[in-house]
Amino acid sequence: LDFADAIDINLDTEISGNFGESGREAHIYKFNGTEGQLLYFKRNDGDYNNYYNLYNPAGELVFYQRLNADYQVQQLPSDGEYTLVFQGTGRSNNNYNLTIVTPELLDEAYTIGDTISSSISEEGEEDTYTFEGIAGQRLWFDSLTGIGNISAKLYSPSGINIWNHSINVNKAPFDLNETGDYRLVVDGSNRNIGDYSFRLLDFADAIDINLDTEISGN
Repeated sequence: LDFADAIDINLDTEISGNFGESGREAHIYKFNGTEGQLLYFKRNDGDYNNYYNLYNPAGELVFYQRLNADYQVQQLPSDGEYTLVFQGTGRSNNNYNLTIVTPELLDEAYTIGDTISSSISEEGEEDTYTFEGIAGQRLWFDSLTGIGNISAKLYSPSGINIWNHSINVNKAPFDLNETGDYRLVVDGSNRNIGDYSFRLLDFADAIDINLDTEISGN
């Protein structure tokens, strides 16, 4: 098969077919991608022992995956034409069906102390909240709503992943080690979607209290 003869496909559109009478045919498709683009390969039908592979414009393997599972590409390596190859291995389920999803990517500024209420609405979606932090600042991640299969990840200005945990769990006090722009990324695991709400609290803004005095709230 000549990659030049691959079938053109559109992103966010179902790709379906079968591996022929032998169940062992390979089928090739192509699409244009952009460097840094995030894609979610959503498997709709296919056998565990059949595969799909993605190749970059230089013909180098980006990934391969079994046809019973999804795959998320965080960043395409370059601009150009990508080739998707489906491989049959003679299994009882002779079909393949897959959608290459271009997820919604939210990127907005955040102010410490504000409450965020939003949702992961489709597979592969990532919501990024950027805030300015100061070295030595002590914060608390206050989980308000969410499900366990949606994660919150905090990245430092230098790109270090500081922590990664379920968005429905509070994060004990943590200190910032750098000054600059931090990113808090909310991401659904695999196909998990749902609402979430949180806020970041600064220990420097804690309310002063007097000893031997009742503290109340809700």
